[in-house]
Amino acid sequence: MRTRRTWLRVLCALLVATCCFFAYGMAHPLQTGPTSSADGTNADSLYSSEDFRTVLRNYGLGVSSYANVSKIVRESYVIPGLKVTRTLDADDNLCSCTTMTPQGVCVAGRYLLVSAYCRAHAHNSVIYRINRKTHQLDGVIVLNGKPHVGGLAYDARHHRLWICGYQEGKHGCATVSSIELKAWEKYDASRAKAPCRIERTYLVRTLNHASFLTVYSGKLYVGDFTGARKSRTTIQAFDIESDGGLREADKDEVLGELERYRNEGQLAAEQGWDADELGMINVRKSRVLKNLIKRVGKTSGDILDPVDGALINGQAQGMGIVGDLCLLSQSWGSRDSYLRVMWWGGGAWSHDLRNDQSWATFVLPPMLEEMDLYGGKLYLCFESAAAGYRWEPIAKVDRIVVCDVHDVLGS
Repeated sequence: MRTRRTWLRVLCALLVATCCFFAYGMAHPLQTGPTSSADGTNADSLYSSEDFRTVLRNYGLGVSSYANVSKIVRESYVIPGLKVTRTLDADDNLCSCTTMTPQGVCVAGRYLLVSAYCRAHAHNSVIYRINRKTHQLDGVIVLNGKPHVGGLAYDARHHRLWICGYQEGKHGCATVSSIELKAWEKYDASRAKAPCRIERTYLVRTLNHASFLTVYSGKLYVGDFTGARKSRTTIQAFDIESDGGLREADKDEVLGELERYRNEGQLAAEQGWDADELGMINVRKSRVLKNLIKRVGKTSGDILDPVDGALINGQAQGMGIVGDLCLLSQSWGSRDSYLRVMWWGGGAWSHDLRNDQSWATFVLPPMLEEMDLYGGKLYLCFESAAAGYRWEPIAKVDRIVVCDVHDVLGS
């Protein structure tokens, strides 16, 4: 009997300790602070600078000295709206959302843009417009509907903002939409009567999902997403035309071009060039390109022409290209994230960016989403501080982490 009572006391103590732990985890980050005077969206941080500094030091992030960590703390941006965001509901009524979850990030001229969706699926998705110089929230851009908005990219030449989306239905596929500068730069959610105007939406019928975006060398790169880490899918690139739109071509023309790449891959394999000394595979001969050709064959009319592409594994969340290197962010659930560095080159549809091709891999805090490269800086977006994940006992990041690329790469 005494033994039984002892065990009951132990179990009760463990239960109380567990409840206290989770109560502290929920309550501790909810510090009081000012909201944005612009539109009622909070602009203060959930966690202190010292909390942020501790996470950086625990994970390294490629830095080796306390001074560099201090620089990252100073240059990073607080993600606004994690407590409350001013947005619209399905009837275009102004409302407040407390479950916005950060997803995409990109530099757009004077601004840093961060996208987020309502985890409760009750309110319209948004983009936070942050002044890059002052680090202050400048405004909130409300999007039409409740897209996941996993990716943002900015075409500085044509002043177009690109966002990810999805076309529902039996033959659902990825979409990308453009928004003109004049539509989003002065948009004010506090006085909005409708979502920000979309210029044009393109169906990406060669991709199941659009997880992330990058504008590079006159092309819009769109990355697919699958949940299994070792699965294979693609990043596809589409030419940006002189008017800022994406190039479309007749289905038969696209099919002929892809079949030519595959035939060249078959020829290379026959000549013994199927893999090189680094273990890179012949992407043009891969099953992924074969499946892409089948998918194009089922379409009709004009479609977006994937003029370049890369083979990737699953759970990819973002990409950036610098010189002859490609950086990929990868995460899933509450496990640690990865930033992988790959070789970039070899011509159209010749990029093997599978995980085992990484020449460097950095372990980062969980829930790393999209990333951006601009001006020698790396911008990393995390969703771990969103309300839906605060109960999880993981490292939380409520900032867009900004660090020098050479600090990360070590060169």
